[in-house]
Amino acid sequence: MKKKFLTLILMFASIFLLQAKDLSIHVVDRDLELPLEGVRILNVDSGAVAFTDRFGEALITISDSSDRVVIVAESIGYEPRKILVKDFDKPLEVEMLMEGILEGQELIVEEEAIGETDEEVGVSTVIEKDMIQSAAKIGIIEDVMTAIKILPGVIYSGQFDAGISVRGGTVDGLTTVLDGFVVKYPYHWGGGFSIFNPNIVESVKFSSGIFSSKYGQATSGLMEVNTVNPSDGFKLETISSTSTLEIFTQIPIGQQNKFGIFSGFRLTNYDLILGAMGAFANATDNENLKATIEPITRVPYIYDFYVKAFYRPSDRFEWFVNGFLGNDGIGIESEVDEEENTIGSGADFNYLNRDFFISTNLKFMPADNLLMTLLFGYENWKQTVDIKLYESGTRNYSEEFIATYGPSTTSFTINTESDYSDVTYKEGIQGRLDSDWSINDNIIFQSGLGAYLDIGSSEQTGEMWSIFTNGPVPEYKKFTIDLETDETKVLNSFAYINFDMELISDVLLLDLGCRVDHTYILGADDFTLNTYPVPGPRMNLTFSPDTEGNFFTDNSWSIGAGLFSKTPLVSFLLNNEYDLDDFDVEPEKSLTTVLGWDTHLPLDFHFKIEGYYKYIFDRLYVNLEEDSGSEALIPLIKTDGIGHVVGGDLLLERKTSRYFDGMLSYSFVYGKYYNPDTGENEFANDDDPRGEWYFPAFHRFHNLNLLLNIKPLKWFTFMSKLSFATGTPRKDWEDEKSMYPAIVEGELAEFYNRGSIYSSTLRMNWVLALDLKLSFHSFKPNSKIEWEFYIGIENVLAPLMTAILPSDSVDLDKWNGEEKDVPAAGLNFPTPSIGFKLSY
Repeated sequence: MKKKFLTLILMFASIFLLQAKDLSIHVVDRDLELPLEGVRILNVDSGAVAFTDRFGEALITISDSSDRVVIVAESIGYEPRKILVKDFDKPLEVEMLMEGILEGQELIVEEEAIGETDEEVGVSTVIEKDMIQSAAKIGIIEDVMTAIKILPGVIYSGQFDAGISVRGGTVDGLTTVLDGFVVKYPYHWGGGFSIFNPNIVESVKFSSGIFSSKYGQATSGLMEVNTVNPSDGFKLETISSTSTLEIFTQIPIGQQNKFGIFSGFRLTNYDLILGAMGAFANATDNENLKATIEPITRVPYIYDFYVKAFYRPSDRFEWFVNGFLGNDGIGIESEVDEEENTIGSGADFNYLNRDFFISTNLKFMPADNLLMTLLFGYENWKQTVDIKLYESGTRNYSEEFIATYGPSTTSFTINTESDYSDVTYKEGIQGRLDSDWSINDNIIFQSGLGAYLDIGSSEQTGEMWSIFTNGPVPEYKKFTIDLETDETKVLNSFAYINFDMELISDVLLLDLGCRVDHTYILGADDFTLNTYPVPGPRMNLTFSPDTEGNFFTDNSWSIGAGLFSKTPLVSFLLNNEYDLDDFDVEPEKSLTTVLGWDTHLPLDFHFKIEGYYKYIFDRLYVNLEEDSGSEALIPLIKTDGIGHVVGGDLLLERKTSRYFDGMLSYSFVYGKYYNPDTGENEFANDDDPRGEWYFPAFHRFHNLNLLLNIKPLKWFTFMSKLSFATGTPRKDWEDEKSMYPAIVEGELAEFYNRGSIYSSTLRMNWVLALDLKLSFHSFKPNSKIEWEFYIGIENVLAPLMTAILPSDSVDLDKWNGEEKDVPAAGLNFPTPSIGFKLSY
């Protein structure tokens, strides 16, 4: 029996061996032309792994039925290579380039690679193109932020919100960099989505820890977006998705791909869809469809255009230029409901946003051990918001109101119109010079300086109806808004030094540096505001002993601390009206400490856990002061807010596997802020309490995300993404609502009010969001044509969550005192999406 069993095993083994073959691979350093040992070779289709020997050679098994496979070559310090192989009869030659470097004849100088695979424990997490394609290419607008939202340290923000809180910091505390250029407002549709299209992004380096002193003007995190490099052969891509039409071209010029251009555009297709729906509604006389379309006075749109040019004539010189032009907007009008005995309301809302920027980056090596980088850029941003609010109708007085106040008539009539316009304009230039000097094999000295000059204007005008209580009887009347800031200039300058040292080669690494940031503001009517220079010391120590084991391998422990600061974006709104003197205002600061452990597990799993503490101080907030001589309210700028945040993050991931890969992330955050009590005749300009510790509005204790890609077939991938988050803070209603009279254009009207107070215990509902996607991808044999199709659905569990959870909050109708449910922000229903991509 044993003999027969052994015979069967040998027979099946021989069949398997007959159906497979070996592909010979030779890996070299592209510039040094030397073989590379220890390079990890992965067959993406089968999951087989091999490593190169000291001659740079390796053999990897290929299925005999395969007519093409994807091979990935990875090695520490080198840019990963992904190669499509069709010819298995000859050895595959792989040339690898060190990441983020320019090379001299004798020494190699590394620069801080933006968005490259230089992930560090206690500092950053890197997501590469495969994960971006998996997690971000879904939804009504494909957005890189969809992938960023599931990273550890990121607080869940919902489906329609690209503004994220990182480790308990404010949304404004995150700074975004595109190929080295700082983008001040990287959003569409008022922050609903970002400008970062996954089809133009190669990788993202997300730093929520102690990042290098090279970058400042960030208190909670740094997001470095690395776009596609147009030096990798000719490509043409056409994409059609739920809401957009896109075309991108990548054109190398000249020999050896030393010059190339990447360009393309993204246009939303709602103009076509709404136009067709309108024509159908008119042709079929469909009143319900007409009622859905008619309020849309301008269909929501996003028009984006990208261009990137690249030039690298030698290993000692590199230049590229980036350009972006984005436009987005929407117009909606809702008419007043004319119902009997009801005060109805309507609105007319128009939103326009435009952003343009261009940047150029030059890297060159004047000496074999010195790398210089020069960056210059310009940005122009304008946003316009126009709102009209209508209230009209006739309502009978309630019996209680008649008994209490005795009006002379039985009803009152309301007919009001409020209007508000907000036009914000900002343009800015930025420039910086950085140097990397390789002192010896173990020490790299980095230094740099630069400045950002932003010129901003803002005009807020309008007439709004509101209750005034400064007379014997409250009065509901108009008040005028007329706030203007004209060409306020904000100059942020900086200088830094940094040492990147190997205290013990490949074992003990020290990143030690310091920067100084300074802000100076100059406005109209001789307005000036100076601030104290802010030091920003940073230190991160990483210990990576040689501890090869059966389970935990490539272990690294890190400990770091740093002081971070940022001048708020709204600084360009300051002027003489705020009555500020030099040094009255301080940039917000965060003192952060991080402790982390990073390791690799069997089956190519990567695990990382980090704990942190933040002390936030010099936080900006605004109070209002009543002017005793008039009804005017004087804004008071305060920068004495503080906060404490403690938390921990963990990450478990598996990258680029044949059958399954993905990510599990978890974040715990406990963070409270404090704004000192208001002075005499002062009150808060926002909903945050004064004189007590509070959880900020975006705070969530627990955030859990699971991304899983299952690949049962080479041409099919099933993606599931599950997010769980506890609720954000919710205010508590006061026990009783109050009824009161107010005079409206000489007539007595009936009003209701119910106050709310901050609660440290009440929370909005917890969130459980599930996204699913089916992806199909294939190619045309013996050609360069590939295609991909996906069908997805976001927020699958929304109906279930709505059914089992109570309403998050209620509001009070000020005209009749009735409570009504207030829906949560965002899209609270399943949203299907599809996409098709054809590339050559």
